[in-house]
Amino acid sequence: METTSRMERKKDARRESILKAAETLFLAKGYQNASMNDLADEADLTKKTLYSYFTCKEDIYYAVVARWYESLLVEIQVAAKEPGTVFERAILGSRAYTRLYKQNPVIFSLMNNLESVRLAGGVDELAEKKKLAEIKRELFARMFALFDEGKKDGSLRDDIPTATLVASFIFTLTGFFYMLSSSGMSFARYLSLDMESYIDTSVALIVDSLKAERA
Repeated sequence: METTSRMERKKDARRESILKAAETLFLAKGYQNASMNDLADEADLTKKTLYSYFTCKEDIYYAVVARWYESLLVEIQVAAKEPGTVFERAILGSRAYTRLYKQNPVIFSLMNNLESVRLAGGVDELAEKKKLAEIKRELFARMFALFDEGKKDGSLRDDIPTATLVASFIFTLTGFFYMLSSSGMSFARYLSLDMESYIDTSVALIVDSLKAERA
């Protein structure tokens, strides 16, 4: 007889395979064109089994996005514990963000659907949407605390309110990767840019905007 822990590992592995299948299908067909039947086929499961894990397509979509944000939160937590100034830790955090993008660049294409999924209605009570919202709240809370610390240690600029600084930084960094996922490759080819250098330089410039000015 299987132990509970072994059964849980099998369940977690199947859940992960569903999310990977969903990423593949959403990218290939587009989120709007994919159905639960398609998702079951892509994951090689019956619809009954699929519904035992997720209540609807929207629930799966939020789970895919939440998984990426969860990985980001872990990376931010690790970077925040490193020695050095907050600015130096922000550099480490931004590198982690870049690494996560490179590991899964399609996630930003999928995240373009967030607003349309929300506006479609009937999603506020979905478990995975609530999980995503909680992860985002914790991520923002940690960044607020970290940026306040950076102002105190003198490594981050103090001429902008923390809320504005955090929001602007996240919006700018995320916006860059959104654009990169949609048109970055063609843009880099047009200008004959080395993609790795282009990404690293762009992210460094965004992070550098946080740095306190020295007299």
